[in-house]
Amino acid sequence: MVKLIKDELGDLNIASYFIALVSLTLFTAAITWYLFSYDLDDILQILSYPYSDYPVIVYTSGNFVTIPLWLIMCIIVLIGVFRGVYELFKKPWLKKVINYLLIGLCVLFVLTILSFFIYSIVWKSAAREHGYIECPSSNTTLVKFSKSSTAWTKEESLCHDYQVGEALSSGNHEDIIETAEYLKNR
Repeated sequence: MVKLIKDELGDLNIASYFIALVSLTLFTAAITWYLFSYDLDDILQILSYPYSDYPVIVYTSGNFVTIPLWLIMCIIVLIGVFRGVYELFKKPWLKKVINYLLIGLCVLFVLTILSFFIYSIVWKSAAREHGYIECPSSNTTLVKFSKSSTAWTKEESLCHDYQVGEALSSGNHEDIIETAEYLKNR
């Protein structure tokens, strides 16, 4: 019943398949822990920036895609589990489940790409509506160390302020709070 070596083309080597599936499941569990421990709070903060009163905010294009990519990883793990069970028991309903999961994976992949562009448009539009302007991308402006982040401010002069750039070095939430405190006490 269990194949430990590859007998024919298309047969599944269960031992190596099981090891790969356990590794992928542990990796997904680690990503899940990281997402819910650290990254989810940052994502929610970034979503709320255009509606805040911070003098300088940071737009990061990649953070929003973390949740859909996590969902894609979870579906891939489910496909792996059902594929292994199908190879062991050869039940036709398992093949249907795998096909539905593959369709769901394709749909989720397309929605992830679309949501990335929609998020960018909506976030930037909301920031502009609340009085923020985007700082130009160059070495003399804020957030120098990240190519996927841009600084937005309500005062154009802050885009070229060296002290604000130092306070906003990485563009994370703590830096935004520190920059707001610095500008309030200046």
